[in-house]
Parts: sequence; structure tokens; C-alpha cells
Amino acid sequence: MAAVAEANERECKKKQSGKDQEQQLRSRAPLPFRLVFVLPCENCRPDSTAADTAEQLTSDNCSSMNVPFASFIADWKQKASWSFALLPSSYQQYVEGGGNNVEIHGISVCWDEETTYFLSLPRPYDIWNNPWKDVADVLCSTTATKISHNTIIPLKTLLDVPLKLPGPFFDTRVAAWALDPEDKYECTSGAVAAKYGKADHSSRSFGASAVEKCCLESFSAWQASVVLIEKLRANDLFVPFMHVEMPLLPVIAGMEWWGIGFERAECKLHRELMSAKMRNLES
Repeated sequence: MAAVAEANERECKKKQSGKDQEQQLRSRAPLPFRLVFVLPCENCRPDSTAADTAEQLTSDNCSSMNVPFASFIADWKQKASWSFALLPSSYQQYVEGGGNNVEIHGISVCWDEETTYFLSLPRPYDIWNNPWKDVADVLCSTTATKISHNTIIPLKTLLDVPLKLPGPFFDTRVAAWALDPEDKYECTSGAVAAKYGKADHSSRSFGASAVEKCCLESFSAWQASVVLIEKLRANDLFVPFMHVEMPLLPVIAGMEWWGIGFERAECKLHRELMSAKMRNLES
């Protein structure tokens, strides 16, 4: 009897915890955009964690809706520019550099200030079949501008798929630094957007689900890019920014992902040679 009572008590606590979580979700401020969940394509099995979160958010958020995978891909392909953010397996590892050992659970995409799309992505990665195949095709477009904050991190993470994204890129973090070199902007794209007159939704991410955080990141990156592009053009920095700074991003991402070899014996030899040359010059 005692065991049954304990089991009933645990079940009651579990239900109460679920109700408290639901109440917390409903009491949070609404998202600053319409959140659209992309339905899995036929014969696709979505990531269970992201899918469960998406289902919960859809039922609790009246501004959420669904769109078929094929319709989403068709619309996405037509856009000349869009922002994106990845949903990682561990945000802590992701923000510390991404790359190896960080799995991708989904992607959010935004191309206006009204709507953000979220697509759950299955593992193992399979770029020869959907949804990865069509997503990879759009991500690897050489004409559409890909907007994100601290772009090196998603570029390194996607190299594990493996996907090597080509430009053009627009990094809101680097753009903010180009306009104000005194501030390195280690913060979020939301804070960058706020500095230039947009609303800062960074606080909305506290207590938010991983899916919501991912969508807020791509939405804020799009918002920030709109005003940053205007500022860069006004200061005659847009062309050098896009043709000098941005092409370096995949190079740096590749260097960080592969690592740089260091041969101590060779270093010692060349150090001795350089020292000998310096002594000859000084004598």
C-alpha cells in the first residue's frame, strides 16, 4: 500500500509540474514575430526533441502555424537574402565555438520582420535525401546573401554535416564592429539591433525553449542587418565590407575547424636561422 501511495504522489507531482510549466509558457510575453513550423517532408522522421517542443509551442502559441516542407523550400529558394540560425544539441558548446561534437537539431530562417520559420532536422546527417538534401541546396546557393550573427560558428558546425557554405555572407557581429571598432559585440544580434534603434528581444530568450531561442536569433539577425546595411552604405563601408571582410569568414572557419599544425622541431630550426641572420645584420 505504501508503494502505491508513493507512486500516486509522484504522479500528482508530475502532473502539477506539467501544469506549472504550461502556465509559465502561457504567461511569457508573446514572440515578436509569427512562428511557422515547417512540417516534415514525406518519409522524413524529424528530430524527436525539437518536434516535441514544436508541437507544444504550436498548441500554446496562437501566433504559430504550420507550412508544408515543399512550400517552404520553394519560397526560401526565391529569396535574395535571408537570415538563419542553427538549433544545436548544446548551446554552451555552440557559443563556445561550435564545430566538432555539436549536433544540429534544426534550423530557423527569416526573410522579413513578420515571420520566422523553424524546421526540425533529423540525424544522422544525410545530404542525399530530404529534408537535408533540399536544405543543403538552398544553404549552398551562391547568389542569396546568408545573414547571421557570429557566422563562423554555424559555418564550422555545418562542416561536420559535411556542408561547406559559399558566400555571400553578412555577419551582423562583424558589421557592428566595422561601424564601431571600440565595441567588439560579444553579445547577441538582438543587442546589436537595439543599439541601432530596433527593439531588443534578448530578454525574451530567458526561460524560452531551445526552439524559441533559435528563432529569436535568426529574427534578431534579420532585424539588425536591415539597419546595419543602411549604416554601412551611409559610411561608404558596404562594398569593402562585402568584398574584403565577408569572404574571409569561411577561410577562418575552415582554419578553426581543421586546426593549424605546429612542428616544434621546425620552429626551433627556423628560429635559430632567423637569430643567426639577425646577428649578422647587427654586426
